[in-house]
Amino acid sequence: MLVPDADGDEGTYQLTVLPPASGAPPRPRDVVLLLDRSHSMAGWKIVAARRVSTRIVDTLSSTDRFAVLTFGDRIDRAGGLADGLVEASDRHRYRAIEHLARVDARGDTELLAPLRQGLSLLRGSQGRDAVLVLITDGQVGNEDQLLRELSDELQHVRVHTVGVDQAVNAGFLDRLANIGGGHCELVESEDRLDEAMHAMQRRIGAPLAHSLALHAEGLNTIADTASPVRLPDLLPGVPLAVTGRYRGSATGTLTLRGTTGDGGDWSVTVAGQRREAPAVTAHWARAHLRDLEDRFAAAAGGLREDLEKRIVDTSLRFNVLSRFTGYVALDSEDNRVVTEGEVQHRVIQPVETPAGWDRWPPRGNAGARGAEPAAKAPSATASAAVARTIKLRNAIAVAIAGVVLVGLGWAWSLTRDGLPVTARDSGVAGKPSATADATAPGTKGGITENTLAAPEAPAPPPDGTYKRDIVTTGSLQMVVAEPVQLADRLVSEVTDAGGRVDSRSERSGTSSRSGSPVVNLVVRIPADKLDAVLADVKKLGAVRSMSINHADVTSQRVDLDARIEALQTSVNRLLELMRRADNTADLLAAESSLTQRQAELDSLRAQRATLGDQISYATINVNISAEPTVTRVGFLGALDRGWHSVLSAAYGIMLTAGFLLPWLPVLAVLVLAVVLVLRRWSFAQASGAASGPTTRS
Repeated sequence: MLVPDADGDEGTYQLTVLPPASGAPPRPRDVVLLLDRSHSMAGWKIVAARRVSTRIVDTLSSTDRFAVLTFGDRIDRAGGLADGLVEASDRHRYRAIEHLARVDARGDTELLAPLRQGLSLLRGSQGRDAVLVLITDGQVGNEDQLLRELSDELQHVRVHTVGVDQAVNAGFLDRLANIGGGHCELVESEDRLDEAMHAMQRRIGAPLAHSLALHAEGLNTIADTASPVRLPDLLPGVPLAVTGRYRGSATGTLTLRGTTGDGGDWSVTVAGQRREAPAVTAHWARAHLRDLEDRFAAAAGGLREDLEKRIVDTSLRFNVLSRFTGYVALDSEDNRVVTEGEVQHRVIQPVETPAGWDRWPPRGNAGARGAEPAAKAPSATASAAVARTIKLRNAIAVAIAGVVLVGLGWAWSLTRDGLPVTARDSGVAGKPSATADATAPGTKGGITENTLAAPEAPAPPPDGTYKRDIVTTGSLQMVVAEPVQLADRLVSEVTDAGGRVDSRSERSGTSSRSGSPVVNLVVRIPADKLDAVLADVKKLGAVRSMSINHADVTSQRVDLDARIEALQTSVNRLLELMRRADNTADLLAAESSLTQRQAELDSLRAQRATLGDQISYATINVNISAEPTVTRVGFLGALDRGWHSVLSAAYGIMLTAGFLLPWLPVLAVLVLAVVLVLRRWSFAQASGAASGPTTRS
C-alpha cells in the first residue's frame, strides 16, 4: 500500500505479509527462560508466571536446548541441571518444572544482571534459533539504562516478553521486545492466560523464514525510515507489517527476502497500490518515533542531540506526541490567581495503589524446611533415659507455672491501689493522654524531603481585620472522691455552655479496697467559652494536670476554600459544556469529567466542614479518678503485699481448677483407653516371644 502525502512528493508505504502454514521440519532452538520472582510478583501473578514458564518448557522438543533462571535480587537455577544450556530431554524438563513449582515471590527486582547472563548463554548459538523469554511485571526504574547497556547484545537473539500484572509496565516490555525483534504479550488476569500462551507459543515456534530484509524496485525509499528497524522472524500464521517512507512517484514493488530453516532462499514480491489512508502515515510516525526514542536511550554524546532534533522535527511534522513535544495548556481565560506572594515549590501528587499490589510487601520469606529423617526405635536404655527426661521436663513446667502465678499475684498487689503505673504517670508533667494525641491535628503523611521550599504564611491585611483560625485541644486530669458524680456535673456544665460530649467510658478501679470507677470523657466546648468552662470545672475538684494546645490552621482553611471555589467554577463550566454539547462523544466526555470534579468537590467540602467543627469547638480529654489510698512502706508494706500475692495466686489456682474440672471425665476416658491399648500391645509382644520357634537337637 502506497499512501502519498497531501502536499509534497513524499509518502508512506506499508507492506503486510500473512505467511501460510509451514510443513518444513523445525529448526533447533536455544531457549533461555527468565522468570521474575520479586516481591511485586506476589499473589496470583507468581502463580500465573509459573504456569507460563511450565507451558513453555513443555513445548520444547528433544532437539532443543534450554536454561531456566529465576531472579529477584539474586539469580537461581534449577537443581540438578548444568550451568549452561542443557538438552530438552524428559529428565531435564522434569527437573526444570519441579524447580518452577517451588518458586515463590521474594527479594527486589534486579533485571540487568539476569538479562546479561541469559544473553551470554545464547552468545554461542550457531545454526540454531536463539530465543530469550522474559516473564515479569516490568516494575523497574532504570529502563533507559537497561536499553543502553543491552542494545548491542539484543541484536543477536530474539527477545519475547510476557507481562503479568493488572498494571504491567507495558511500555518498557514492548520496547524491549521490539529491539530484540520479538513480541510482547500481556496477561492481565489468570482468565486470559490460555489465550496469551497460545499466541506466545506461535511466536517462539519454528519460523518459516529468518534474517529478513526488504528490497524496493521502482520505488525510491527513504533510508533509515523503515519500522520496525529489526524485522522479526516470519512465523506461520502470524502477520508481518513493515512501514516506511518513500520519495517520488507512487509506483514500484517491494520484495521481502529471507532464509528458510534448511538454509534455502525465501522471498515474496508485492506490487504497490496507491491508496488514500492518512491513518497509515500516523501509524508509521508513532512506530518510527518509538524506534528513534529507543535509539536515543541507547545513544551517548553528540548523537543524542541529533536524535533529539530528529524526534522533535518528526513529531511536529506528523502531529504525533513524543517525549520532547508534550506540552501543558494553561487556562488563563479569567486570569484568576489562586495564591500570591508564595515561594514556588514542588507538589507530589499521590496516586492510588494499582489493583493486586501489596503496598507494604514483606521483607523476606522463610524457605520451607525439608523433612528430617525419622530416628530409629530406641533401645530399653534409651527409653528409660527418655522417660527421665520427660519427668524432668514436667517438673520444670510445673515450677515455671508456679513462678508465673506468684509473679502475676505480686504484680497485681503492686498495682491494686489506684491506677497502674503508666496511667498514674500520664499527665504528670503536662503530657497529654493518648486520646488527646489521637484527636490533636497533625501534619499529614507525605514525601516532605522532595519539597524545595516551604511557602510562607500570607501577611495579614493592612486594616487588621484578618481572622486567624485556631484549633484548640487539651487534656485534663482530676482526682476526686466520687468520679461518677463529678463526670455528671461536668457534662451538665459543657451542655449548658452549648457544647457536647463525644464519648464517655467508665472502668472499675484497680484498688482492692476501693470500688470507685475511673471515668474518661471527650468533651467539645465552644472555643469562645472554653476559659469560663475550665474555670468552673476547677472548682469541682482537685486538678492533677492540665494542658491546652493551640494550632493555627488559617492557611489550611484558606487553601481548602480556594480549592473548593476553583472546583465549583470547573463544575459550572462542565455543566455549561454539557448543555452546549452537540454530539454524544462530547457529552460523555464532559459527563466523565464532571463526575470526577464533583467527587473531588464533595470530598473537599467534607474536609472543610470537619475543619470548621474543630475550629468552633475545642476538644478536651478529661480523666477523672478517685483519690489513691496511701500505700504502706517498709516491712509491714512488703508483708501486706506478700499476703495479697498469696491470695491472688490462690484465686488463680481456684479458677484454673474450675476450668479443668469439666475436662476430668474426658481425660480419664482417654487415659484409660491408652492404658488398655498399651497393655494389649505388651501382652501380644510377650505371647509372640513365648510361642516363637525352638531349636531341636
